[in-house]
Amino acid sequence: MLRSSSSSLVGIRGSDVLHGFELLRSFGLTDHPYILLGHSCGSSLLYQAILQSPQHYALKNLSDSSCPAALLGLNGLYDFPDLVNGLGASHEHLRDDYEKLLTNAFGADKGKWPAASQVRFDPAEISVRMRESKAPRLVVLDESTEDQLLRADEPEGKIGGDLEKSEQTPVE
Repeated sequence: MLRSSSSSLVGIRGSDVLHGFELLRSFGLTDHPYILLGHSCGSSLLYQAILQSPQHYALKNLSDSSCPAALLGLNGLYDFPDLVNGLGASHEHLRDDYEKLLTNAFGADKGKWPAASQVRFDPAEISVRMRESKAPRLVVLDESTEDQLLRADEPEGKIGGDLEKSEQTPVE
């Protein structure tokens, strides 16, 4: 499979996920007969692949992945810059580990991390994708309060707050 040289926004693994969906589609995968589940970085990669088009990541040679019936993320990484720079005293000792993890998973160009962070996706763009049946109607974020590697307030404080503040367009 060919990889776009511009795929550093989602990293090599993100490009692989998008290519994997393209391969599955060539084998007959259609929209809605499946549920996607991802954990940690895998959750982030799935959100990137489903909630944004490949063109968002300058992967013009790929078409949209098929749309699952639902998307479930478990203990995901949702705001990459904040994960490294906003750890707080309880997790500061993990800063270098998080930075290395994110660099390996999503690319070394930290200037591109915000655009790949799910909490920074434009809710209006996601609503359009939902209306066009390119994103599922059910998207679930689950965080364990006992996860010792992530702050439990990340999705609630960021994603939940942002979605509550945004103007939501009902999906018909």
